[in-house]
Amino acid sequence: EGGIVEADLKELVRLKIARLNDCSIWLNARFPSAVEKGLTEEKISELDKLENQFSSRESAALKFAEKLATDHHSIDDEFFTLLHKEFNDAEILELGMMIGQYIGLGRLIKVLDIKQT
Repeated sequence: EGGIVEADLKELVRLKIARLNDCSIWLNARFPSAVEKGLTEEKISELDKLENQFSSRESAALKFAEKLATDHHSIDDEFFTLLHKEFNDAEILELGMMIGQYIGLGRLIKVLDIKQT
């Protein structure tokens, strides 16, 4: 929940990865710091809509998450130029590391068939 990227943005990214991984444990979890920053269920529901109300910063982060999870080979210099319009190098690194953790942990939970208790 700490770091340099805002908590509500990281929470949106985490939920995007949870949807891509079909990880019910992570889909149902909410981090308090993101909710305190104003992340609502209404905004979370926008993740499934082609037309949504995300800011350009949020959209770039969500696109980064989706590309890392589904087609990391398509991330090229052009895509990093787009990311750099919204994030500095340190923020991109933090997002990338968090996205990688979300992908890996979500997939592990799924393949081990861990259920929420």
